[in-house]
Amino acid sequence: MEDLRWQKPLLTGHEILACGVPSGAEVARWKEAAFEAQLDGEFDDLEGGRRWLTQALTLDPRPA
Repeated sequence: MEDLRWQKPLLTGHEILACGVPSGAEVARWKEAAFEAQLDGEFDDLEGGRRWLTQALTLDPRPA
């Protein structure tokens, strides 16, 4: 099993802003949600992260 403590988020605030999320607290919430999804194995590269975020924003414009 991979040691998850050393993983870094693939999606940055800049990536999230580029997808249309307004700056501020929403970016931080999406960054946290994206990192959780990354750790859960929903994506493992930047392109996959962008696809995940685009789909997640379509389903619910506010992260859980």
